[in-house]
Amino acid sequence: LVLALFHRQEATPDDFLKKVEKKYAAAKSVRWNSTTDLKDGGSLGYEFAMKGDKFRLAITLAKPGVESEPRLLLCDGKTLIDAAGIEGKAPPSAAADMLHRLLNPGPMATMTALLNPQFEAKFTLLRAALERNEKVGGRPAQPVSSVFRTNHDELLVQTVWYDAETLALLKSTSFAPRSELKEVISQFELDAEIADAAFAIPKDDETA
Repeated sequence: LVLALFHRQEATPDDFLKKVEKKYAAAKSVRWNSTTDLKDGGSLGYEFAMKGDKFRLAITLAKPGVESEPRLLLCDGKTLIDAAGIEGKAPPSAAADMLHRLLNPGPMATMTALLNPQFEAKFTLLRAALERNEKVGGRPAQPVSSVFRTNHDELLVQTVWYDAETLALLKSTSFAPRSELKEVISQFELDAEIADAAFAIPKDDETA
C-alpha cells in the first residue's frame, strides 16, 4: 500500500491522462453525456460515443426560448463529418484523435474550439498538476488541474475529476476571463453495447 501511494504521488498529470486514455481506447466502447448550465439560463450539452474506429459527438447549445439543433461530428470509420459540417474521408485515427482531444486539453476547452471552428482556438499548456484526492458524489476522485493560454492570449483554467479507481470521467470546471463553467458528466459507460447504426452518416434528406 505504501509503495502504491508513493507511485501515485510520483505520477505526473501526463502519465495519469495517458493511463485514462489507454483504458478508454482499449475498451470495446466508451460513451458519456455532459451538461453545463450557462449564465444566460441556457445550457451546453454533449453526448460522446466511441466504438473502435467510429465515434459520434452531438453538441447542443441551448438558449432560453430557442430550439437548438445539435451540432454533429460523426465518423463511421470511413467517412468523417467535422465541426464545420464538412464531409470527407476519415483518417484511420479519427476516433482516437477525438478521444484524445476530449481528454487533452479537456472537455470544455475542446467544446469551445468545436463550437467556434472559425475562431481557430488553440491551447498551449502552461501548467498541470495532480491535485489531492477528494470525493465527488461519494466516490474517491483524482482531480487534474491545467492552465492553458489560447492563441488569442487568454487564459483558461480547467479541473477535471476522474474516479480514482475506475478512471471514469466525473465532472469538470473551467474558468476563463468572462466565464465560469461547471460540467456534470452522466451515464459514463465502458464496454456498453452500441449498435453500428449509431455512427451511420445521415443521408442528405435526414436530420442529425
